[in-house]
Amino acid sequence: MKSKKKVFLGLTNIASQIQDWQQGFEANGFDTFTAIHEVHASFVTKENIQYDISSLKNNYEKWYDKVRPYKLRFLLQYLAGEKYKLDPVKYVYKKAIEECDTFVFIWSSFYPDFQDYRLLKQMGKKIITIFVGSDVRWYQSMKQDFAHYNVPPIEYAKTITFDENYLNQRLLYMRTAEKYADIIVSNPTQSQLALRPYHKGFVMMNPEIFPHKPTQRHEKPLLMHAPSNSDQKGTKYILETIDKLRDEGFDFDFKLIQNLPYMEAIKEYARADIFIGQLLIPQAGKQDREALACGKVVLTSINYDYANEEEDCPFIDINPQNIYQELKSVLNDYPRRCKLAAQGRKYIEKHHTPANIVKDIVKMLEVNEEERSYIFKPTFFRNDFSPEREYLDLYNQWTRYVKDCNWYKKHVPSGEHNRLIF
Repeated sequence: MKSKKKVFLGLTNIASQIQDWQQGFEANGFDTFTAIHEVHASFVTKENIQYDISSLKNNYEKWYDKVRPYKLRFLLQYLAGEKYKLDPVKYVYKKAIEECDTFVFIWSSFYPDFQDYRLLKQMGKKIITIFVGSDVRWYQSMKQDFAHYNVPPIEYAKTITFDENYLNQRLLYMRTAEKYADIIVSNPTQSQLALRPYHKGFVMMNPEIFPHKPTQRHEKPLLMHAPSNSDQKGTKYILETIDKLRDEGFDFDFKLIQNLPYMEAIKEYARADIFIGQLLIPQAGKQDREALACGKVVLTSINYDYANEEEDCPFIDINPQNIYQELKSVLNDYPRRCKLAAQGRKYIEKHHTPANIVKDIVKMLEVNEEERSYIFKPTFFRNDFSPEREYLDLYNQWTRYVKDCNWYKKHVPSGEHNRLIF
């Protein structure tokens, strides 16, 4: 009997996406292999990753603590220790190659220069790349693109230096994926540098794990905000609005949640009446959809024209300019709050279940590139972007890197725009 195909999933667990994709693949009959480079304290994530590469040196001994006889146990521990001491990344990489037919990369791959993309392609492996945000987003291109839709740019932390090295890393990752991946999954809010067509990045969620409590408090509703990154989520605008509404006499409770374990955070979301998500990135995030699954009224930046969101989406669209009016309006309108709270779970079940999303991805893998249809065919970088003069050579260098690809010849017109050469 032929064994099931196995899919590798890694190596940065942004918003627990590894587990969500894992659930989707397993629901479609695949085995999975999961690994991460390390656990990030700033990410609100689920657990149960098979390999945390950063901790392999410390944990390998317990894997064999039940092996008998003792001499065999000590030998296995010794051999494992020697492997991890040499290079834990290579150990997991080799094991994944031996076991997996398809590789799904989120944010990072096994090596910083992404050389494994080319090697995996040469081995005949399938590659799916999931872009998630700042892994490929460049501030200057995002700022120009957002301006077309009257969307304010993201306010990045002051510790980020937007220099040539930062840009080169984003172009390295994007163009490498464009050159070697079989499928790219992304969204327009982060793909301003993109040249290759890509598939819509639906946020995966299993509604069953979220307590569904759509009932709204008529008196003194509980408002909640849970930023993973206060600068990018626009927390300062939210707190200013909360203070303003309180000064005007609105009666509500407010809770700011940070650094909670994943399931504890979910329980907190379920207690709220109104959940205020991100304010600056116009496509909402996973956390906002988790609050919908819990039956909450959710205010978040969505910008329906830009994000190509489904028509039945119940988000209330907010930005720094309108958050005060929108929050004030929904606080005053109890019937509307009840209606919106009842819509959230149905929306998530229809559009965001892992099994359905992965089913579509698997179908795409079975179709030749030339026969695939795309929701997003990026044109901003080719037709509208005004590059920084000092980085022109870098942009053109990475464009040359993908010019021999069939998709490039089909979708990217040759020519020149603002000294960018195509």
